[in-house]
Amino acid sequence: MAVHQAMAACDVRKAEMVGSRVGQLRESSQLLNSILASLNLPAALEDAQGSSDDVPQSLKEKSRAVQESGGTANLQRLINEIPELVQRNKEILDEVSMADGW
Repeated sequence: MAVHQAMAACDVRKAEMVGSRVGQLRESSQLLNSILASLNLPAALEDAQGSSDDVPQSLKEKSRAVQESGGTANLQRLINEIPELVQRNKEILDEVSMADGW
């Protein structure tokens, strides 16, 4: 009986951990989606018809917004953070997998 109770408690704890990690991943996904939406991506990838001098006004506005938020230096910083974030996501998935006995 004690073993059965211990296994039930373990299952509950495992479900809590998985739920917590999944919640964190969902929050991160929502944050990324909101960033993409605020940048109007992928809709920002417009087809620039005509000569190369005809840049759509919306692209000019988006370019100005990127410059105002730190420009290419900020974009490079965000890109440089990707490997660290990927590694953390892998660690979270490994923790969940180990807790789930995969």
